[in-house]
Amino acid sequence: MTNEVVFVNLREAMFGRLDRAVDIVTRGHQRDAIAFARRELPRLVAGLRALIALHAPDAEGYCRECRRGRWWRRQHSPCLALLAYYIAVKEFDDQPPVEPAKHRASDQAGV
Repeated sequence: MTNEVVFVNLREAMFGRLDRAVDIVTRGHQRDAIAFARRELPRLVAGLRALIALHAPDAEGYCRECRRGRWWRRQHSPCLALLAYYIAVKEFDDQPPVEPAKHRASDQAGV
């Protein structure tokens, strides 16, 4: 396997996990969404914290991760990775909330 194949497979697995998370939390029953959030949210937050930590500025104010390559190609911090994350979160904040799925009568009756 080449690095590109590994990256594509890893990216697809991560996007799949994120897509499932959004689907369960926005379309699943409240009980399932709560259980899922309690189990998966700490993992997602830990992953985001690790990625953000990689892009911390060095002593000169350049992103540690994005500074690969020649000195004239270094990225000032916040780099494009951090800005992309921030913009994506802010855009999501501007969207109307998704209504959770309605419970079936059998769910409410405890059946």
